[in-house]
Amino acid sequence: MNDNELLQAISDMLDKKLDEKLEEKLDKKLEEKLDKKLDEKLDEKLQPIHESIGTVNTRLDAIDDHIVVIDTRLDAIDNHINVIDTRLDAIDDHIVVIDTRLDAIDSHINVIDTRLDAIDSHINVIDTRLDKLDSQVSVLRTTQSELRKDIKAIDQKVSDTYDLALEAWGTSTENRVWLEKAN
Repeated sequence: MNDNELLQAISDMLDKKLDEKLEEKLDKKLEEKLDKKLDEKLDEKLQPIHESIGTVNTRLDAIDDHIVVIDTRLDAIDNHINVIDTRLDAIDDHIVVIDTRLDAIDSHINVIDTRLDAIDSHINVIDTRLDKLDSQVSVLRTTQSELRKDIKAIDQKVSDTYDLALEAWGTSTENRVWLEKAN
């Protein structure tokens, strides 16, 4: 084995060791930076969703308050019906008066029915919003997956560029050593 072959073999071994060390360090730093960027981007994307959920919770609390009021009114109506039943059993002569009172109760029930219909429409709006939130979360997941693919492509390009630079450096080092020996 001549000096050039020996130098080439030593140079190749050094290049390989250097490549391994540099690749390890670059991979580690790139991974840390990418994790940090992904966390920041995810937090940024999730912030509006958290705010929307807060709004939905506030609206749900308001609906709960309305339901409590309706329950109270329904309890009052139940009490009225019990009083009416007692009067019907006790006094047949007042059927006309009781019918009038029942008509008033029916109008109250209609009002409650209308209110329940409004609550149903509010619940439908909330369901629609929840569906929108689900679709937004799905979009975020898709975006995150695409970002990971882009990061892998960038990582490959960085590795290729690094390998090319190391190869050029190794070649220039070999040429310099060869020129120094030639002089």
